[in-house]
Amino acid sequence: MKKLLFLMGMLSLAGFGVAQVNISPSRENEPFWERIYTLSDTCGINYDISANANGVIFVATDKGVYKSYDNAEHWEISWQPSVSWHKCTAMDIAPNGKLCLGSNCDYLCFSEDDGNTWENVVVPMSGWMFNRVRFFGNDTIFALPRIGTSGAYIDYSYDGGRTWNYSVAGDWYLDYPTDIVMTPKQTLFVTLAYYINKEGRYDAGGLFRSNDHGQHWERVHIPNYPQHYPFYSLLYCDRSSKLIVGSLDGFEVEEQIPINQPTETIVQNRDEPEICMMNIWGGSIVEDQLMVLSGGNTLLSLNGGEDFTAFSGPWGGRRVVCGADGFLYTLQSNTNRNLLKSLYSVDELLLMLSTSEKIAEQGVSVYPNPTTNTLNIEHYSGHALLNIFSSKGVLLETLSIGTNSAINVSDYSSGFYYLQIIEQEKTTIRKIIIL
Repeated sequence: MKKLLFLMGMLSLAGFGVAQVNISPSRENEPFWERIYTLSDTCGINYDISANANGVIFVATDKGVYKSYDNAEHWEISWQPSVSWHKCTAMDIAPNGKLCLGSNCDYLCFSEDDGNTWENVVVPMSGWMFNRVRFFGNDTIFALPRIGTSGAYIDYSYDGGRTWNYSVAGDWYLDYPTDIVMTPKQTLFVTLAYYINKEGRYDAGGLFRSNDHGQHWERVHIPNYPQHYPFYSLLYCDRSSKLIVGSLDGFEVEEQIPINQPTETIVQNRDEPEICMMNIWGGSIVEDQLMVLSGGNTLLSLNGGEDFTAFSGPWGGRRVVCGADGFLYTLQSNTNRNLLKSLYSVDELLLMLSTSEKIAEQGVSVYPNPTTNTLNIEHYSGHALLNIFSSKGVLLETLSIGTNSAINVSDYSSGFYYLQIIEQEKTTIRKIIIL
């Protein structure tokens, strides 16, 4: 009998680095993204998004690569395909700013000057398109093509893209690689999906691992868990040693292990990451501490994925980047040209999520919002402490307030602010706008 588990798709695993996460619904009715429509009307599909250390945003589309120096307000073309049917489907940026992009042709393109000039580099294996390109440092590059023959091919270079080799994970002709991560011990993990249904195969799709720099791959067998699943994303968090594996198809749990899966007990290796299966499309770690996952809701964590706070949709993309303005950007999906921008800056999110007490929205009224001169605060615990923070998380003022208080804010500049209202046993945070 099969049981289909959704509810954020979180599945606990036994025997191989069990990962437990807690998802708080405290903000699940609160929107996280706003849509922005600034890309060229000629773009039909957005495939990937990236940003360099200066906050310059790049978007890979079916019409080429566009870049923005002003937080997605205006765009200029950075790379155009040599023929009309070529399209850019994946890209990444190294720590030193070097760009690598893959398309539906037999080469990768590199740029070391913010996409002003490009160099084509032929790789051993290409195909219909590249699903993912990833830098690990400045010189290690992995490229994941979609080919459709004799397993999932993986191109890799350890000298900045000058020379290339390839390896194969899996052996089914319908498998293709979707994402790849590297741990600090240089263990590689790659996820596979497949083109059509599994045709009864228990070894289609799945998670693979390499301990020899990507030359050979072995399937990661998880007891009591079927291996025939299409996985689309991977995210590794160093601070918690969690490996988050994402799928959009839910998870089936077999009451009996198929006979062609190993039945021996697997002793947990403490050097291995904890694996957490989630029904998500993707995610990123921003500013080395803020984890952002995209699923039915947007999930945020400050402690390496131990606990998440859920915000409402719409769905974000496989990758989240930070612009020069400190706000987050992602693609809505790979079926349209919509971009999404977070309603909160990274600094605002860090302040919001780092509050030690539970955020309580009941019993506190703050109005009018937006305001220009006076802000009214009502609560029901007698005296309380009010902290006013800037949008960057800087404490500006601390006040003692009563049950009904009117606060003069006319001296504050226009912009976003946070109120932290500390009562006897609860803390409430409210975002306000001063005009």
